[in-house]
Amino acid sequence: MLSIKYVIEFGGKLHKLELYRTQKQFDKYAKAVIKRARSILDEEGKNASGNLRKSMNYEYATNKKQFSLTFTFDGADYWDIVEQGVQGAVNNKKAPNSPFKFGSGNGPKGKLIPAIDKWVVVKPIKDARDAKGRFIPRKKLVRAISSNIYKYGIQPTPFIRPPMRILFDRHKDKIAAAFASDVYHFFNKNLPLKFNIELEL
Repeated sequence: MLSIKYVIEFGGKLHKLELYRTQKQFDKYAKAVIKRARSILDEEGKNASGNLRKSMNYEYATNKKQFSLTFTFDGADYWDIVEQGVQGAVNNKKAPNSPFKFGSGNGPKGKLIPAIDKWVVVKPIKDARDAKGRFIPRKKLVRAISSNIYKYGIQPTPFIRPPMRILFDRHKDKIAAAFASDVYHFFNKNLPLKFNIELEL
């Protein structure tokens, strides 16, 4: 993983400011967020294949002015749909504030039915029967579920943004203290302060 470090120029020389302590605290924060996010997915039953749960990670990026911590979802690009839900084409009560909406023409076409089909296979629905007690064939069941979701949308499951906010409040003081310590050690190493004390009698 990329370490957080800067190159600072002063006195005609380039110096590396490596934020070891800062990164250590950010690592603790990021791991706590992912742990809580996975717990929320488990609690809400949003872990049928385990793909979203396993996909979560984080990475750092730096430039001349700042560094950033980003949570990633490798192979699970649909994470934000789970997070914010989807408005239905007929009714948006389930996710009124979601930027996603079925029937808007903005989303990927032909993805809903295959996704539902995989979900039904991974997480079989118990006692899927019609009004006469007969088992419902999988294709028919998939189309019925897809139609319902298309019309009425998907309930949001906020699993990543709330932990990010809540846990940052808990970790920010330690992160700030670690950053101050890194900066102090950097200047203490590169700009040692020496004093000569003279006493005249």
